Amino acid sequence: MGYHLPSLLLFRFTKLNRYSIAVLAGALENNKALEKVLEIKLLDKFDLNTIENYLKKYKPIILAYSMMTAQRKKFFREWKILKTKFKQNIIIITGGPHPTARPEECYKNGADWVVIGEGENTINTLLENIILHNEREETISGTFSKYGYIPRSKHRVNLDDFPPFSIKYRLLSPIEISRGCPFNCYYCATPFIMGLRMRHRSVDKVVYWLKQAIKIKNIDKTWFITPNSFAYGGNGVRPNYEKVHELLDMVSTINEIKGIYFGSFPSEVRPEFVTEEMLRIIKPYVANKTLQIGAQSGSEHILKIAHRRHTIEDVYNAIEISIKYGFTPHVDMIFGLPGETDEDREMNIRMLLKIIDMGGIVHAHTFMPLPGSVFENEPPGTLDKRTKKILGQLSNEGKVTGSWAYQEKLARDMVKTY
Repeated sequence: MGYHLPSLLLFRFTKLNRYSIAVLAGALENNKALEKVLEIKLLDKFDLNTIENYLKKYKPIILAYSMMTAQRKKFFREWKILKTKFKQNIIIITGGPHPTARPEECYKNGADWVVIGEGENTINTLLENIILHNEREETISGTFSKYGYIPRSKHRVNLDDFPPFSIKYRLLSPIEISRGCPFNCYYCATPFIMGLRMRHRSVDKVVYWLKQAIKIKNIDKTWFITPNSFAYGGNGVRPNYEKVHELLDMVSTINEIKGIYFGSFPSEVRPEFVTEEMLRIIKPYVANKTLQIGAQSGSEHILKIAHRRHTIEDVYNAIEISIKYGFTPHVDMIFGLPGETDEDREMNIRMLLKIIDMGGIVHAHTFMPLPGSVFENEPPGTLDKRTKKILGQLSNEGKVTGSWAYQEKLARDMVKTY
């Protein structure tokens, strides 16, 4: 196939994947080999006329999808339409949580290249191969394509090697400060995708990229992405108080930043990391009045089955300490986890009511068997009538938040095509 340069990379842009696209665009913007031969644009609406107009200038177009499992049906339909109408003039590449866990499924549904795992290095290599070498290279690690499955590299991405977002394309997002998780909770796919070893972006790089973001956009607040913000700088199992303090202290020296949000979405915390020492450190720096704490179940039995590796007492201690230091705890609970009995469901209700009585708010979820998680083949979560009634009543009172009803439906839908 002949290629007309420059080539066009269209990112399929949605609310659910905007952060990952910002990271991928950032990973590409300093690629000198592609600098003069690749243009990047966003496709925020699936519009065939727009694509057809682009094809008058660029042929083929590379259309990139970062996909979560909840998006797969919608995107598969789009791929079928694209391949039917434009045939070889469109090259579809995809990556993200669902393609990492189900690469063959994505390939069979229309993707030409599936990126497995972390994308920063792979997307650079892949696009160089497609654009500069006419797909001469068949063995690109971490891909699935017509050449088969090529395992991903054992070497994980060093976060300091890449921007956390794209300055060139003005795509900003919260800064990812940590990646990976050592706990391997069985309902979560993070360790499968990002590894069990926790890695961190250095304080110097966090500060540097915040200053770059300020130059292109008038921002005065910052958020962070991490599996557990209170684990920053450490091995993920125990807090590194000095590193957390260094991070917040250095970010606070940026005059333009008036609000630092740390420990609230999208950077929740594990309950056993909520200690008096940690809250004494963060209190002078952060603007958030809430802490997002992962409890997940009110049953010790279920916590052990789910491999959470904390106790119910840890949750209550975290709530007490949070309130003592002036934070409102928003506590995550997952209903319908595998192995739940009537007794476990009753324990969940007791925890739910106790959290609220202590002054917290519950963020309710329904268990979804995520591909790549240990629980991926477990049945979808269901909520009993009593739990639904209580959640509904407390939601009306503003004491419970979340999309548990939608997630229950989505969980059923997710397993139909596996």
